[in-house]
Amino acid sequence: ATVHMMLASRGVSVSQHQLAKEMGTYNPYGTHNRDAIRVLNQNLFGYPEPSGNQAGYRLVTVTDARPDSEDIRLFKERVRKDIDDGYPLYYTFNVAQIYPGKSGEHNVIGVGYELTADGKDISSIYYLDPDTHVQDPTYGGLKKLTPEELLAAMATCGEKNYAW
Repeated sequence: ATVHMMLASRGVSVSQHQLAKEMGTYNPYGTHNRDAIRVLNQNLFGYPEPSGNQAGYRLVTVTDARPDSEDIRLFKERVRKDIDDGYPLYYTFNVAQIYPGKSGEHNVIGVGYELTADGKDISSIYYLDPDTHVQDPTYGGLKKLTPEELLAAMATCGEKNYAW
């Protein structure tokens, strides 16, 4: 669903069924991030993996979610660039850290950010969650976290955590 939403945001229409087939999605796990990003790149850019300075999504692993870490700095820089350029991001997080009482890893689409009052830093991250079980009547799947909350939930995942 996340890859489908990301492609749709760029005007590319591919059914979720076709994407799941291309990505090798299976029960009970779902889709491996490397496969999701390979298929996303193929559908958007015509190749499965960018090289050098080619356009395309790249997977990254968050290992240090401390507020002053290099991971946080790079994440914020990438969020600003991609969102400003019209490209959503792909986030994977530990569900229990975002939605208490739930478990597993989950993928969502990063759609925006909010700056601090001075405009120098990101104070909030916006994402769309395709899971209807966590959507609310007012905002649907639109959710808001601090970058630190999101990266803390990413750092405990077994798979790479986001694609930019």
